[in-house]
Amino acid sequence: MADRKRLRALRHLPSVEALSLGSDLPEAELGAALEGIQVEMLLLIQNTLLTGVSWLSAVADSLSLLSVEQCPGVRDLTPLTGLGKLRILLLDAEGMPLADLAPLANLPSLTDLSLRRLSVDRLSEIPAHPGVSVLRVTNFRPLTLDGLGAWKSLRALRVTELAAFDDALVKLREHSRITDLQLTAFPWGSRPDHAVSVPTIEKLSVPAPPPGENVARLRTVFPWVTRLTLDASGRRTLNLTPLRSWPGLSWVEVVGAKETRLIGAEGLGDRLDVSPFA
Repeated sequence: MADRKRLRALRHLPSVEALSLGSDLPEAELGAALEGIQVEMLLLIQNTLLTGVSWLSAVADSLSLLSVEQCPGVRDLTPLTGLGKLRILLLDAEGMPLADLAPLANLPSLTDLSLRRLSVDRLSEIPAHPGVSVLRVTNFRPLTLDGLGAWKSLRALRVTELAAFDDALVKLREHSRITDLQLTAFPWGSRPDHAVSVPTIEKLSVPAPPPGENVARLRTVFPWVTRLTLDASGRRTLNLTPLRSWPGLSWVEVVGAKETRLIGAEGLGDRLDVSPFA
């Protein structure tokens, strides 16, 4: 929704399951338009006029998902602590001082947090939330996994790239409650200084190996994975043969395989799902 006429028409609706607001609309107008309406999911996109989120109090009794994307003026996140039903938050944090993220640790019902375009080097720089079970961090730089212990409910971790990969594996092994790991980048070309495995990871998502690398390496690092996703974007061939003998591997998904020739796929049978889209 990108115009005032349609925004004003919202007052005729008692409830909205999902609402996308994608233009430069002032906070006062947004708050007035949402007054008295039950909104479950709200997406704020490309609004350069927004500087805060206090106007979201109008939907505090219903809002469960909030996405803030390309709203560079938003700084004060403290009013989010008043959204008692907010469970999922997706925040574009590009250019945002780390101090401005502090209120995120106090959102009462938050369980799923996505932080995009961060400029941090260490997980400990992000305010830890004891109730978050799913954390996604899209970072400009590789992330050091210090401070994992403060995320007491964390079960699923998705990051762009891990710094000091061997050390990160040790941290993941120490925090066995994390069973779901997704990495946008994987160090296929490097070899660990010492053998480290993380048997607690059950669900794994990584980019497919480049030419010259063997997908079997994943088994040595994550031996008890049951569900594996490989992103084959940009790969001309992908040899899945080593996955046939992986004990306990019950499901393999290959995404981004629009132009990828899969070798050994027939041996996986109905355990394999292939998608051209990443």
